[in-house]
Amino acid sequence: MLVQGRQQDDPGLLLAPADDGAAALRRFPQIINAEAAALALTPPRLQAARFCVVGLLGTFVNLAVYAALIGAAAASPHLAAVVAFSVAVTHNHLLHRVWTFDRRDVAYLPQGARFLVVSLAALAVNLLVLRGLLSAGAGEIEAQALAIAAATPASFAGNRVWAFAVRT
Repeated sequence: MLVQGRQQDDPGLLLAPADDGAAALRRFPQIINAEAAALALTPPRLQAARFCVVGLLGTFVNLAVYAALIGAAAASPHLAAVVAFSVAVTHNHLLHRVWTFDRRDVAYLPQGARFLVVSLAALAVNLLVLRGLLSAGAGEIEAQALAIAAATPASFAGNRVWAFAVRT
Protein backbone atom coordinates (compact mmCIF):
# COMPACT_ATOMS: atom_id res chain seq x y z
CA MET A 1 0.00 0.00 0.00
CA LEU A 2 1.29 3.49 -0.77
CA VAL A 3 1.43 6.05 2.01
CA GLN A 4 2.67 9.53 1.16
CA GLY A 5 4.30 8.17 -2.00
CA ARG A 6 6.15 5.34 -0.26
CA GLN A 7 5.30 1.77 0.40
CA GLN A 8 3.85 1.24 3.86
CA ASP A 9 6.60 -1.20 4.82
CA ASP A 10 9.34 1.22 3.69
CA PRO A 11 11.54 1.92 6.73
CA GLY A 12 12.20 5.39 5.28
CA LEU A 13 8.61 6.27 6.13
CA LEU A 14 9.70 6.95 9.70
CA LEU A 15 13.35 7.87 9.32
CA ALA A 16 15.07 9.27 6.27
CA PRO A 17 18.87 8.79 6.20
CA ALA A 18 19.63 12.23 7.68
CA ASP A 19 16.75 12.20 10.19
CA ASP A 20 17.11 12.08 13.91
CA GLY A 21 14.48 10.89 16.35
CA ALA A 22 13.13 14.41 16.83
CA ALA A 23 12.42 14.76 13.11
CA ALA A 24 10.46 11.49 13.15
CA LEU A 25 8.45 12.69 16.13
CA ARG A 26 7.64 15.96 14.34
CA ARG A 27 6.29 13.95 11.39
CA PHE A 28 4.31 11.54 13.60
CA PRO A 29 0.94 13.40 13.23
CA GLN A 30 1.29 13.40 9.42
CA ILE A 31 2.17 9.70 9.44
CA ILE A 32 -0.85 8.87 11.62
CA ASN A 33 -3.16 10.98 9.43
CA ALA A 34 -1.79 9.33 6.28
CA GLU A 35 -2.34 5.91 7.82
CA ALA A 36 -5.89 6.87 8.77
CA ALA A 37 -6.57 8.07 5.22
CA ALA A 38 -5.08 4.87 3.81
CA LEU A 39 -7.34 2.81 6.04
CA ALA A 40 -10.33 5.03 5.15
CA LEU A 41 -11.11 5.69 8.79
CA THR A 42 -14.27 7.72 9.22
CA PRO A 43 -14.18 10.48 11.84
CA PRO A 44 -15.85 8.30 14.52
CA ARG A 45 -13.46 5.43 13.82
CA LEU A 46 -10.49 7.79 13.79
CA GLN A 47 -11.64 9.17 17.13
CA ALA A 48 -11.97 5.64 18.49
CA ALA A 49 -8.48 4.77 17.27
CA ARG A 50 -7.02 7.94 18.79
CA PHE A 51 -9.00 7.31 21.99
CA CYS A 52 -7.35 3.90 22.24
CA VAL A 53 -3.86 5.36 21.64
CA VAL A 54 -4.40 7.97 24.36
CA GLY A 55 -5.95 5.30 26.57
CA LEU A 56 -2.94 3.05 26.08
CA LEU A 57 -0.60 5.87 27.06
CA GLY A 58 -2.88 6.66 30.00
CA THR A 59 -2.82 3.00 30.99
CA PHE A 60 0.98 3.09 31.10
CA VAL A 61 0.80 6.23 33.26
CA ASN A 62 -1.86 4.61 35.47
CA LEU A 63 0.03 1.36 35.92
CA ALA A 64 3.36 3.12 36.55
CA VAL A 65 1.87 5.30 39.29
CA TYR A 66 -0.10 2.33 40.70
CA ALA A 67 3.00 0.10 40.79
CA ALA A 68 5.11 2.83 42.38
CA LEU A 69 2.54 3.41 45.10
CA ILE A 70 2.09 -0.31 45.76
CA GLY A 71 5.85 -0.96 45.81
CA ALA A 72 7.53 2.15 47.16
CA ALA A 73 4.79 3.62 49.33
CA ALA A 74 3.15 0.33 50.40
CA ALA A 75 -0.24 1.87 49.63
CA SER A 76 -3.36 -0.26 49.57
CA PRO A 77 -4.39 -1.38 46.06
CA HIS A 78 -7.60 0.67 46.19
CA LEU A 79 -5.89 3.88 47.32
CA ALA A 80 -3.17 3.34 44.72
CA ALA A 81 -5.86 2.86 42.05
CA VAL A 82 -7.55 6.16 42.95
CA VAL A 83 -4.28 8.13 42.90
CA ALA A 84 -3.14 6.47 39.67
CA PHE A 85 -6.54 7.22 38.16
CA SER A 86 -6.23 10.90 39.10
CA VAL A 87 -2.84 11.26 37.43
CA ALA A 88 -3.92 9.32 34.33
CA VAL A 89 -7.23 11.19 33.96
CA THR A 90 -5.38 14.52 33.87
CA HIS A 91 -3.03 13.15 31.21
CA ASN A 92 -5.89 11.72 29.17
CA HIS A 93 -8.06 14.84 29.32
CA LEU A 94 -5.32 17.02 27.91
CA LEU A 95 -4.57 14.61 25.04
CA HIS A 96 -8.25 14.00 24.24
CA ARG A 97 -8.91 17.74 24.24
CA VAL A 98 -6.14 18.57 21.78
CA TRP A 99 -5.85 15.40 19.68
CA THR A 100 -8.60 12.80 19.95
CA PHE A 101 -11.61 15.11 19.79
CA ASP A 102 -9.83 18.41 18.91
CA ARG A 103 -12.13 20.45 21.14
CA ARG A 104 -9.80 23.24 22.25
CA ASP A 105 -12.48 25.74 21.22
CA VAL A 106 -14.65 24.81 24.23
CA ALA A 107 -14.28 26.40 27.66
CA TYR A 108 -11.81 24.29 29.62
CA LEU A 109 -13.57 24.03 33.00
CA PRO A 110 -17.05 22.95 31.84
CA GLN A 111 -15.51 20.44 29.45
CA GLY A 112 -13.14 19.25 32.16
CA ALA A 113 -16.05 18.84 34.57
CA ARG A 114 -17.97 16.69 32.07
CA PHE A 115 -14.81 14.67 31.41
CA LEU A 116 -14.36 14.19 35.15
CA VAL A 117 -17.95 12.94 35.57
CA VAL A 118 -17.46 10.39 32.78
CA SER A 119 -14.09 9.43 34.22
CA LEU A 120 -15.55 8.96 37.71
CA ALA A 121 -18.19 6.64 36.28
CA ALA A 122 -15.39 4.72 34.57
CA LEU A 123 -13.47 4.68 37.87
CA ALA A 124 -16.51 3.14 39.59
CA VAL A 125 -16.53 0.36 37.00
CA ASN A 126 -12.76 0.01 37.40
CA LEU A 127 -12.96 -0.32 41.19
CA LEU A 128 -15.78 -2.86 41.06
CA VAL A 129 -13.90 -5.02 38.59
CA LEU A 130 -10.63 -4.56 40.53
CA ARG A 131 -12.31 -5.65 43.77
CA GLY A 132 -13.80 -8.72 42.13
CA LEU A 133 -10.53 -9.74 40.48
CA LEU A 134 -8.48 -9.22 43.64
CA SER A 135 -10.92 -11.26 45.71
CA ALA A 136 -10.73 -13.98 43.05
CA GLY A 137 -6.97 -14.12 43.60
CA ALA A 138 -5.67 -12.14 40.62
CA GLY A 139 -2.37 -10.31 40.97
CA GLU A 140 -2.58 -6.60 41.75
CA ILE A 141 -1.06 -5.30 38.50
CA GLU A 142 -2.91 -7.78 36.27
CA ALA A 143 -6.19 -7.03 38.04
CA GLN A 144 -5.75 -3.29 37.52
CA ALA A 145 -4.92 -3.75 33.82
CA LEU A 146 -8.07 -5.85 33.33
CA ALA A 147 -10.16 -3.38 35.30
CA ILE A 148 -8.97 -0.54 33.06
CA ALA A 149 -9.90 -2.56 29.97
CA ALA A 150 -13.36 -3.24 31.39
CA ALA A 151 -14.04 0.48 31.93
CA THR A 152 -12.80 1.69 28.52
CA PRO A 153 -15.91 1.17 26.30
CA ALA A 154 -18.21 3.12 28.61
CA SER A 155 -15.59 5.84 28.95
CA PHE A 156 -15.29 6.29 25.17
CA ALA A 157 -19.06 6.41 24.70
CA GLY A 158 -19.56 8.95 27.49
CA ASN A 159 -16.75 11.16 26.29
CA ARG A 160 -17.80 11.06 22.66
CA VAL A 161 -21.48 11.82 23.22
CA TRP A 162 -21.24 14.16 26.20
CA ALA A 163 -17.87 15.45 27.43
CA PHE A 164 -16.42 16.29 23.99
CA ALA A 165 -19.64 16.42 21.97
CA VAL A 166 -20.04 19.13 19.36
CA ARG A 167 -22.74 21.44 20.66
CA THR A 168 -24.98 23.21 18.17
